[in-house]
Amino acid sequence: MNKNQLNTNELVVLDQLFNNGVHLGHRTSKWNNRMTPYLFGTRNNIHIIDLEKTISLLRRVIRVVSSLVRNNETILIVGNSENNSNFVRFLGEKFKVPYVCNKWIGGILSNWEDFSKKVQNSRVKRRVLSFTTGLRFMNKKPGIAIILNINENKEAIKEIYKLNIPIVGIVDTDSSLTNISYPIPGNDDSPVVQYFYITILENILLKTLKLKKNKLITNEKRI
Repeated sequence: MNKNQLNTNELVVLDQLFNNGVHLGHRTSKWNNRMTPYLFGTRNNIHIIDLEKTISLLRRVIRVVSSLVRNNETILIVGNSENNSNFVRFLGEKFKVPYVCNKWIGGILSNWEDFSKKVQNSRVKRRVLSFTTGLRFMNKKPGIAIILNINENKEAIKEIYKLNIPIVGIVDTDSSLTNISYPIPGNDDSPVVQYFYITILENILLKTLKLKKNKLITNEKRI
């Protein structure tokens, strides 16, 4: 793939990816060799991510997520690092999308129906509310999970994968690709970069929900 294969919007996004530092990986001494296909090279002992690969894979994810939202599937967003938890909470609350912005509690997704019933008990509610706040929007099994910091969420990935839920993951140069259905190569540390990922998700939701609303209005006019 080369720049001649990118459309105008993608060229703009490519420029944004670069300006936000998405291409900056970790030191060459700290990397996962399975990330080799997504590397452009090195600079000052830092691995540089190939942003054209990122654009290509991001294009696929946008298509998949947009289709799921159009078909009323549930999207689960996980971001629980200091650099993204507030952004994830904002996005989830704005669009009423299930999210996790605190430490993952093993088994809570697998047993969500039981947990949601137990939360009605005030004692249990106080104990788990901080984690389940974002999951109150989840009324069925997610059609996909988007994890913004996979290195800190290995247990979450195992649990989600066992439930046969596809996983979108931001993969930095030191990340494992195990059980990640849709990897997006990119820096996962910088709060600036994490905010950029959130704006991409926000745009997907805004555009898709707007299309759904317009379609609903059109159908109502025909009745």
